[in-house]
Amino acid sequence: MTLNDHWGYCRSDDNWKSAGTVIDMLAKVASGKGNLLLNIGPEGDGSIPAESVRILKDLGKWMKINKECLFGTDIFTFDLQKREGHRGDWIPHGHLTAKGNDLYVIVRYWPGAEIIVTGLECKVLEIKMLGDNSNRINLRQERDKLTISGLPDNPPSFCPVLRLKCDRPPVVYCTGGMRNPGVAHPHYDPCTSDILV
Repeated sequence: MTLNDHWGYCRSDDNWKSAGTVIDMLAKVASGKGNLLLNIGPEGDGSIPAESVRILKDLGKWMKINKECLFGTDIFTFDLQKREGHRGDWIPHGHLTAKGNDLYVIVRYWPGAEIIVTGLECKVLEIKMLGDNSNRINLRQERDKLTISGLPDNPPSFCPVLRLKCDRPPVVYCTGGMRNPGVAHPHYDPCTSDILV
């Protein structure tokens, strides 16, 4: 993947990816146990473009604190057609990765002092924000719905990561959205309809 739109240096290409976009790619790759080859497109004299340096420095700072959510992870993907191999799903706040009994929530879109994660098929025993030892985070779980509270109104850092220690390897079914009662539902949408007929 390129940091802008060209594999080599292109003076007129200013369409740089943000560090957050690269983190999105890294999270997706980590959830599938893959690798990401990131191209920097050096200039003609071999120097690295200043914007590439800035992006890579931002990524380096983030990785120093949060690398455990990307390295040595388990497959945590979902398949809309079959149940087999399905462990993960999506959430509106960002990305999910998993390792052993740990579920990582990479929060790209900070919702405020409270985050809700639904569809959990495990019990969450403890929660921690990577790089933060304040222990101010609270959790409340009612069946498959986890409410994480005690968070600051604004993100405490760029793309913070929450590590949820679970009682077993985590499985998440978000199954969000409205459901039509007259249509058979695939495995990823087992809920009864939200629509009254």
